[in-house]
Amino acid sequence: MYASPPVSGAGAEAVAESTKVPPYWANEGKALVLAKGTAPVPVGLYAMVRMRHCLPGETGEPPEIDAIAVQPFVQALALGVTWIDLQPEPGEVSFVAVERALEAVAAASRQAGRDRPMPVLLKIYPSFLPGWMASDETDDEGAQPRIVTNKIGMRVLHLPPEIDATGHEHPAREFPLSTDPVYRENLDRLRRVLAEGLDRVDPHAVLVSAIHVIGPAMDSNQMRTPANDLFPNRGPDPWGAGWSKQAHLEAWREVCARMADYPAFARRAWVFNFTNLPPRGDEGLSLTVAEQESVFETVRAVHPAGPAAVIGKTESLCVDFNRRTNRPELEPHSGSAWRTQMATRADHIPYGFLARLPLAHAWENWAGFSPGRDARAPSLYPFDELVENSLYLDPDHPQTSRPQGTLWVEIWPQEAARPERVPRFDDSPQSLRESLIAWDEAIRVELRVLVPPAQK
Repeated sequence: MYASPPVSGAGAEAVAESTKVPPYWANEGKALVLAKGTAPVPVGLYAMVRMRHCLPGETGEPPEIDAIAVQPFVQALALGVTWIDLQPEPGEVSFVAVERALEAVAAASRQAGRDRPMPVLLKIYPSFLPGWMASDETDDEGAQPRIVTNKIGMRVLHLPPEIDATGHEHPAREFPLSTDPVYRENLDRLRRVLAEGLDRVDPHAVLVSAIHVIGPAMDSNQMRTPANDLFPNRGPDPWGAGWSKQAHLEAWREVCARMADYPAFARRAWVFNFTNLPPRGDEGLSLTVAEQESVFETVRAVHPAGPAAVIGKTESLCVDFNRRTNRPELEPHSGSAWRTQMATRADHIPYGFLARLPLAHAWENWAGFSPGRDARAPSLYPFDELVENSLYLDPDHPQTSRPQGTLWVEIWPQEAARPERVPRFDDSPQSLRESLIAWDEAIRVELRVLVPPAQK
């Protein structure tokens, strides 16, 4: 693994760093120090990866991370880590899988000729529960969702097998309840192991520059629930399991605040992931932007380096969902029309809120999914509109008129590893690789409107 010197350097360099007032550029103008005492945050395009992308293939082919490391448009990795990765078998929670992934990132970076390892945004997905802890529930035909207790005494939502709208078959699945005390005890354990592991292998935040807030997620790593219609937007707990919308919000505020207990986290920026799911029906759970903001502000208030060290982001910032199947010449330009969601649905979709946070927001998952065409590829959408939306989502003007201060955009691993194999929907003569290089640079160019260029 790479040597891990102090983030601020040593001797005269450390003195020079101590006189700077954030935000300021670092790492040859490719990263920003957002708050004093925290690691520089890479600016540009991040590649989303999981553990499997850091491991050799089943037949011995090189790990996907090797192909990603050679791409000049990849500034960092957004590494997803699940509870399954941290505790694949009954017993102690372990940092081993994360350490191996970081070693693979460092090795791939050296092999690609990089003078420093690709920085990592550590994204924790605690709702991905290990299979060994699943309950013994069985499902008869017509079985309904229900709350059950799994093998570690944790209350979980049990969803029976189903076939979704795309025709995919899903086995029975179980999701934790944000308010369950056993879940929260385990989150404390996961958080402690991660902090201790980072202190041991990366004490100066050279490898891992930022970390997702570890909250009591029930689905993915954000505040949404696995089935909105099963959880009420108001009123008492219908399950008799201690869950209500207000208790859900309070659990998030309480659990997220515990991030401040660990020096390993204090040295890094934190990322809070907003959900952008609109209301479904009249009674189902519908988290407003203001309700999520209340948790976000709690997180900003407890970061030891101050609110500037906390970044908000959300998923699926894209163009009109119908563009994948309709030809552009047969419908109006969708980029500006899509942006009207910031005004017409601002109460529930956080795009406008985030766009008003210059130097404090990012975007993930450049694809809008729809039944029958979930290709998970941003290049399957008009590329110029994606870039425009990422850089110029001006919430105060119907047309793009100023940069919004985006720090990064996370792209799928297939675009990052082998963009020449990914078809483009917009039929551009420019290769996807060239477009990604230009997009990555454009993010830093637009940020320099808000932050002076790095000192030579």
